[in-house]
Amino acid sequence: MFGKGKNRIAHFFNTTAQNRMEFVKLLLWDWPGEIRRLIVDDVNGNPINFEIENDSLGEMIEYCGHTYLRIFIDVTVPAYGYATYVIREDAAGLIKNVIHTDMRTHSSTEYVFENDKIKVTFDKFSFFIISIIDKATGHGMIGQGGAGFRLIDEDTNEGMSSWIVGRYNAITDLHRNVRLIDYKLNYNYSWLEYEIKFRSSDMKVKVSLKKGSSMLEFDVTCGWQEIGKQDKSIPQLNFSTHLNYECEKYKYDIPFGTIDRVQQDMDMPANSWAMGISESGPAIMAVTRTKNAYRGYRNHLNMTLIRGSFYPDAFPEVYSHQFKFALAVVNSAMSNAELIAYSDILVHPIFSMLGTFHEGTLPLTHGFIKLLKGNVTISAIKKPEQGDGMIIRIYESEGQVQEVAIEFDLTVESAWIVDLNETIMQPLPNCTNSANKDSLNTTTKTLNFTTDPYKVTTIHIVLDS
Repeated sequence: MFGKGKNRIAHFFNTTAQNRMEFVKLLLWDWPGEIRRLIVDDVNGNPINFEIENDSLGEMIEYCGHTYLRIFIDVTVPAYGYATYVIREDAAGLIKNVIHTDMRTHSSTEYVFENDKIKVTFDKFSFFIISIIDKATGHGMIGQGGAGFRLIDEDTNEGMSSWIVGRYNAITDLHRNVRLIDYKLNYNYSWLEYEIKFRSSDMKVKVSLKKGSSMLEFDVTCGWQEIGKQDKSIPQLNFSTHLNYECEKYKYDIPFGTIDRVQQDMDMPANSWAMGISESGPAIMAVTRTKNAYRGYRNHLNMTLIRGSFYPDAFPEVYSHQFKFALAVVNSAMSNAELIAYSDILVHPIFSMLGTFHEGTLPLTHGFIKLLKGNVTISAIKKPEQGDGMIIRIYESEGQVQEVAIEFDLTVESAWIVDLNETIMQPLPNCTNSANKDSLNTTTKTLNFTTDPYKVTTIHIVLDS
């Protein structure tokens, strides 16, 4: 639903357990107003910071018989909830929130992203990352080897090419043949887009940094045409980061927790992220949505992005790939649960939907579930396989007993501990306002319970609708 007219409603949805305050992109389709008068308000009529990114000095972009604008809006969305904003035309005067790219006005050869969290410097010829500064401590996070894309030729001696990553036989820096496409240096949203051609393949990369974020994001489209051969090599697209601190161990995100591993010259699996552990100060975390192979070795943190293996499928990855990853600066003192929550910014982004003005029964901004207490991770909220209510699954990753409190927007009618097959095992213990040992008092909206170290707890909850 795109909506219509000059007044539009935009809903933003947050599927994670923490409140989110982010600069979020929205596509505004077929807006008939004057772009220079566009304004964004919250539900109370307060003006909201936003910017318009366009390809041609603030004009609508045409696509398939329609037009659109790319708008970045400063939104605040509650945990497991949504927020509503109004996009309209302001008749009072002209606004100046239009980002435009005009190469004629560019006089500097420096490519630097900077906000209140980090400062990122790119090589002006190759767009290789040569520096990331943590502004809270002043620490430089990237070593002399920098950070960028590489083409690896793996040795094929070990065979089993789809299952075994071979020894690095040759490494080629892919930033030697780079063409700048476009860029914008701005406090709210900076981005740099370039193209790399290598062998039979090509790749477009858009690197971006948003206000208030310590996460440098990469959006990649790669036309992968590299084919592995037994008598030659297995080609691999790789992103390598040289860490500017001693790193003997690396932390990996695994199912229902994390694991620390000593440095190893081989790919290791992870769900979404890996981090070079720093004994003190900030550290670098690599986060992806769709990649699961990381290599932590000799103060390097590498990600395997695409491999041209040849067995059992001779051409498994010859395709146009689109994927996203990020380099993030995090505090080494953050707990495992906090690191997992921070990775959710990339893995579970805020998404939006345009609507229309109409009557409704729900508030314009609302959260359905709140994690009030407990350093735990909520890994799933779903419908049960049988019966009514919902399944909520949490896990503890610190190795500590945790007192947990979860608040719902409706009254809890019943709550049961179930196993992973959702078979009822026992009533939820240690809940507030327990009427008896078999069920909950129907006046409470909060579950309070204790979970053991490294335990996965699955609960079947029925709410009073």
